[in-house]
Amino acid sequence: MDNYEDKSDFEINKAVAEALYPDHKVGMSGFGNSCNFPRDQRGVWVEKPDGYGLIDIFQPCESPSDAWPIITDNRIGIKPRMLTGYWSAEHLEVNACYAYADDNPLRACMIVFLKMQEET
Repeated sequence: MDNYEDKSDFEINKAVAEALYPDHKVGMSGFGNSCNFPRDQRGVWVEKPDGYGLIDIFQPCESPSDAWPIITDNRIGIKPRMLTGYWSAEHLEVNACYAYADDNPLRACMIVFLKMQEET
């Protein structure tokens, strides 16, 4: 199992993109690639499998519109931890429980998603 605590948001975003789009090229925006995203919009870009065009910049640790479909499709629950200020994310199955807590609820959910992918 990966140690997600040590990974940056970019690394988490990239791992989520690679899990969701295994047949697509995934890279980082703003660093010498062919896309013209502003340098302050560093995130993950996802290229179509045929190499023509980008799907979009992808930042599920920061963007609710990127994260919400992943959260709902994978039935990941989110709740606040009142004493710590963190957010808990979890997915329960009959024989498994995937959970993570972070001060960023979207990041916590993406880490739960990645933990789920490790088991498949």
